[in-house]
Amino acid sequence: MQPSICCIPRSWRSLKYPSTRASQKTQMGCGYTTSGFPMRVVCSTSTNGQEMLQHAEGLRMEPDHVVVIFWPISVPISADCWQLLDAAERQRAERFHRSQHRERFVAAHGGMRCLLAAFIGCSAGELRFLDDANKKPRLDGHSPRFNLTHSGDWAALALARDVDVGIDIEKIRLVEPGLPQRYFSLQEQAALSTLAGQEDWLEGFFRAWTRKEALLKAVGAGLSLPLADFTVTLEREVPARLVASSRVELQPKDWGLLHLGNISGYMGALAAPSTATSVSIFVVEDGFLAKDGIDTQGSPSDPSGS
Repeated sequence: MQPSICCIPRSWRSLKYPSTRASQKTQMGCGYTTSGFPMRVVCSTSTNGQEMLQHAEGLRMEPDHVVVIFWPISVPISADCWQLLDAAERQRAERFHRSQHRERFVAAHGGMRCLLAAFIGCSAGELRFLDDANKKPRLDGHSPRFNLTHSGDWAALALARDVDVGIDIEKIRLVEPGLPQRYFSLQEQAALSTLAGQEDWLEGFFRAWTRKEALLKAVGAGLSLPLADFTVTLEREVPARLVASSRVELQPKDWGLLHLGNISGYMGALAAPSTATSVSIFVVEDGFLAKDGIDTQGSPSDPSGS
């Protein structure tokens, strides 16, 4: 199938998009490689929160298309943002001892609600969520399907009309040296052991970790599916790919991965079924929740999980 970008609003098509051969050391979401499914990637680095929400209202997603949106969650947020969250989300936010972590959680989940409401055409408070058989949250009676992730100063949301998607971003940081032995397959451990130097090792670790997490989130399995039961690529020069799996629900022929390039020490990955042929990636330079006029009408319900 020929990849399509017909879901991109006309006003966005006039923006300057980087080449698909862009370096991995570019803007968040713009350094990428694909494997496992033929996807055409369109990337914008010059949109803002209000423009994103405005144009999302008229965005029509094709069945084979995935939209990924990144936004910062370290910016000051409106005092009304708390009203966007439901009781369960507020309880989760209150568990953070540091106000910085609490505000980032609110900015991530509130931003997700604003985006989903804009795509559907309702207020953020009117959104209703249900859990599927795997406890993965879905919108009650609506497309799109979605998945949220946040780490450090960034959040990201993956959206698709009819297919399950998973996304994960992680701020690169020091980890326990024994983690690969606990969570990685033998093939992944062997590949990681060939990487010399702490920086290369950490990048390889988080390439594998984000790809595995994205796949688990796509199938809705969570950590109930052992990470060592499937193998992904982790070398910098090798395209993102699910190599092997002992699980019926996670076979290489059925799933593809997209590597999302890092900026300021971040790594990311998108997982989608092999039927997905195109993806649009947008990096919002400001937040969604620092502006006036946030629609907080209605009583939100809980979209658990991140």
